[in-house]
Amino acid sequence: MLKKNLLIYWPTRNFLEVIKPLLPILQNNYKIFAILSNCSHTSSLFESLFDLKHKKIIEEFYITPPHQDIIKNILFLKKITPELRKMKFDLWLTGSEMQPNEKYLAEYILPDHCFSICMWNGITYLLLKNQSVVKK
Repeated sequence: MLKKNLLIYWPTRNFLEVIKPLLPILQNNYKIFAILSNCSHTSSLFESLFDLKHKKIIEEFYITPPHQDIIKNILFLKKITPELRKMKFDLWLTGSEMQPNEKYLAEYILPDHCFSICMWNGITYLLLKNQSVVKK
């Protein structure tokens, strides 16, 4: 079976806690590429990413410049755009589609056929204020 290409765009801050546990399942059907937005991270992140690549769980990973510097981020993405376009991603997993980097990915890298999944893993006020619903 030919695997489809998956692009994951996620902050470095919680990649290991949120995304890494999903990778063994996703790798069965997808070639996984990750772009990590450089927020805060531990030193174990790099070790873990190289290990995932060595074990062929992910194909490639990229870490952006610090997320506060929007111009450097866009220039970084522009530099890797030709390489990423060749992947013709089928699926995009992200936490948002509204920040500059995400807008760039959607407009200049992802093909029209690419399906986007926007996943929020944080608690929301809906769940916080409606405890009776949550408990059900």
